[in-house]
Amino acid sequence: MEILNQNFDNILLEFTATLDYENNDILGKYQDKVIQKYDLSQFRLDKYSKEINLIRSLYDEQERIIQALILNLYRQELATSRNINLKPVILFKAKQTIKESEQNKINFHNLIDDFSSEMVDNIHKTSTVDIVQKAFAFFKGINLSSKEIAKRLKSNFKEENCISANNDKES
Repeated sequence: MEILNQNFDNILLEFTATLDYENNDILGKYQDKVIQKYDLSQFRLDKYSKEINLIRSLYDEQERIIQALILNLYRQELATSRNINLKPVILFKAKQTIKESEQNKINFHNLIDDFSSEMVDNIHKTSTVDIVQKAFAFFKGINLSSKEIAKRLKSNFKEENCISANNDKES
């Protein structure tokens, strides 16, 4: 703001994909400054991004993460079975703050450290999402056990294989 105010001709542009219009403090700060509101949903409709598949479930956060990890491995194994070298990426985004995102990263790595075949089996037994059950059918077809799924996910998502977009050194 100090630089902005040094010269009347200076302008300040700020871009964000995550402006929280429901937070009154943020809304108050930016309401008179927004030039263009262009949400991710419209960005997708305009075909500027890949198609995003949203999967809804009644799982708690940890179970949703496990389900995402299983789908990630499914994509990777399916690609490999078709001689495609693919390492799918998962982006976990915090709802609001960087501090929340940093805590989520800690929680994620604790989950990975404790990851087990029992967690995989729980999702297999309880998921009502068609693509998740299709993943398990695929795993069965290639003789990939819950124990091996857990082992691969623990390896794929070791802390040294993950980056944080909130950390300049990592990103």
